[in-house]
Formats: sequence, C-alpha cells, structure tokens
Amino acid sequence: MFEGKKVSDIINKTSEIVYTKESETVFDAGKLMKSLGVGSLLVKNEKGDVTGIITERDLAMKVVAMDKDAVMVRVGEVMTKDPIAIRADASVPTAMQLMSGKRIRHLPVVDDINGKKEIVGMLSGRDILAGEFEELRAKLHMKPEPEEESKDVVSFTDQ
Repeated sequence: MFEGKKVSDIINKTSEIVYTKESETVFDAGKLMKSLGVGSLLVKNEKGDVTGIITERDLAMKVVAMDKDAVMVRVGEVMTKDPIAIRADASVPTAMQLMSGKRIRHLPVVDDINGKKEIVGMLSGRDILAGEFEELRAKLHMKPEPEEESKDVVSFTDQ
C-alpha cells in the first residue's frame, strides 16, 4: 500500500496549522485541541520560533497521570522539545517507519518555500490509517460503512 505516495498526498492541506505558546497553560492548550478536534499543537516561543509540540499523550502522561494542575502548568514545561519533522516529498512508508521507530503519533511536515523550511502540515497516525482504509475499501469495492442491520455490528449496551 501507499506505493509511490508522498506525505504531501495524504496530509490535509486545507486545515490550518495550529500553534500555542510555551507560556500558555496546559488547560488552555487542551481546550484548544478539543475545540479544533486535533491531537497536537505546535509550540512557539516568544520570538515566534517553533520550539516544541504538545500532544494529547503529553497531557495524559505528564499532567493528569502526575496529578498536576492543568491550570498551573505551562505548555513549555511538558511539551516535547525540538520535534523532528518530515519533508512533504518523503514517501508515506518512510513517514510510517519514522513514526513507528520513534514512537510518535504526530509529525510536522515541512517543505522548502523560497529557500526556507516552512511547516506545511501535520501528519498523524490517523491520517495514515485513513489512507490505508480508503485504498483497501477501493480495492475491495466496499461501502464506506457496514450495514446497520449486520449481525457483526454490536453495541455494549445490547443484551
């Protein structure tokens, strides 16, 4: 799967790249993630340079699980500093290998624009999975969702 596909082929080019500041509270960063339906935010310092990334996992493991007060903790205290990025023209399998090897779920995507590296998107594990599902669905001529009456679809509340 993904033969010949580049990272730029599967990232959402219409969505805005979302940033927060090192000085923001984790509480506000979490609220922003929820309101936008994203799992990560790139982090900028006071000069506007990207210095990190904060993810939903950072919130869970470094704040909630450590019994810290999200209103008191600043993003800069718990973010992942100096995140790695991938070029937009890299192959999707290369991105998958990088994400798997580094155990990361969110990867900034960069491209050379006028001779300068600029962030053009974010790649998530969800993006890759959605792409795989679409390819498989097309190969198997499947409908987008199973029939609701299917005996294979169940609910935990069904008895």
